[in-house]
Amino acid sequence: MTFDLAAAKARLNIVDTSKDVEIQNALDISQGIVENYLDRKLDDAAEVETFYSVSNQTLQVRRFPITAVNSITEGVAAQVDLEKGIIYFRNALIAEAVEVDYQGGYAVLPPDLEEAMWQVFDYIWLKVDNPGGSVAAGAIDRITIPDVGTISYATNGDGVPEGPFTGVAYMLDSYRRLSC
Repeated sequence: MTFDLAAAKARLNIVDTSKDVEIQNALDISQGIVENYLDRKLDDAAEVETFYSVSNQTLQVRRFPITAVNSITEGVAAQVDLEKGIIYFRNALIAEAVEVDYQGGYAVLPPDLEEAMWQVFDYIWLKVDNPGGSVAAGAIDRITIPDVGTISYATNGDGVPEGPFTGVAYMLDSYRRLSC
């Protein structure tokens, strides 16, 4: 299965097009929430990223795994970990800017990542399909969407999230972008 409109309609058992806009909106919001939490982009696409005032030995791009590196700023000697999207510089790099032109992201989502996204979608869909209704707390403690708002979830006192989405954050954590 994939994370798209057709799969969502099958999941919701909706066969007509009357709710396509709402379903697509819930899909987009869900993916945005997951990508914000992970601090990375998931879809396979071409990307050009520029890193400014670089003074590290490593950088991590926002869209990985990387399938192709077209170029890295001329004169910069580097090795690339394609799976993790990390660029290792052979020497400590001090540069005004480093530009990376690459292709990265998932053509097919890993099953556990896809399942976590569907769980977030289910929560969002309940709110879209049942405005003002209540939904039990989830495993992601807080989600902030700029210029929209923040959703906070309760925990059990030990900091462990409660509710039907316990485990979503844990399923997502292994996909988080590192702080390089």
